[in-house]
Amino acid sequence: MKRRILFGWDFGAGNGHAVILREIARHFPPESHDLLFAMRYPVTAISVGIDPRLVIQAPDNALRPADQPLSKPVARSTYGEFVCEALIGPGRDFAQRLAGWDSIITAFKPDAIVAEYAPALSLFARGRVPVAAIGSGYSLPPAGMAEFPSLTKKPLPRFASEAELVERLNGYLRKAGALPIDRLPQLNAADTHGLMTLPLLDPYLEFRDGGCLGISHSGPAPVPVQAAAGFIAYFGEPWQLNGAFLDGLLGAGIAGQAFLGPPLRRTVKRMAGSSITINDRPFDIAREMPGRAVAIHMGTLGFAAAAACAGIPQFMLPQHQEN
Repeated sequence: MKRRILFGWDFGAGNGHAVILREIARHFPPESHDLLFAMRYPVTAISVGIDPRLVIQAPDNALRPADQPLSKPVARSTYGEFVCEALIGPGRDFAQRLAGWDSIITAFKPDAIVAEYAPALSLFARGRVPVAAIGSGYSLPPAGMAEFPSLTKKPLPRFASEAELVERLNGYLRKAGALPIDRLPQLNAADTHGLMTLPLLDPYLEFRDGGCLGISHSGPAPVPVQAAAGFIAYFGEPWQLNGAFLDGLLGAGIAGQAFLGPPLRRTVKRMAGSSITINDRPFDIAREMPGRAVAIHMGTLGFAAAAACAGIPQFMLPQHQEN
């Protein structure tokens, strides 16, 4: 009888989330396993080579009218506040997200779950199905901490205290028939953990008991080379709608190649005749990154780690706390 493995992805926008799950899935031969990928962005999973027949939409928080207009800062001081605001903040429906994971698990009946930056899935499945939580240094904080440390030196407005957040989360979890938590870092509680990053990029290094597994690419890791020319850029698809960003790439007058998600026709037209090549697929990091003079990106941890391995300078345009 085949074993059923559910791969889940809740948060984050980069290709790296899907790439990690794709690489893990290679170790489960189809002759003995049935796989299902519940992905935040199915098109991203398909673009990195996951079989479209195995990909479904992961549950997402449906926006509902808030009591008052939502006004929040770009970042919170801790991972716990950041994630909880995304799950239970104004205009969010955590109950619906949990119900969505319930439906997927009930229908597929997995023997094990691989959760990549998927705290809602981990919370719902805890104690029901064995869970392996996978993530980067930022997205997989140690679940054994008493509380989350601040990730910024700047004072930021609080969303809520950790005690308040635990109480509110538990209200939803109990109604969904899931196990409650005692401490907020149990957002990432699982039967086993896989830390996919480099120590250089782990904000929780001092709190870890174990080591990291490094970064995952389809080929070997990039290594430094002597020659350096042009840029390599990686940004999500929404950046194709940012005219100032595209004008900046063109105005720099530097040759390079960029992957901005599946290319829109308007982007291809805008870049036509320039010295910038727009890729229609994710980069082969080991082959295409070495030899570039600079890596330009949105702060994606996998891309940052690869650039560090290649020994090239980085210019980042971060959008939120993880970046």
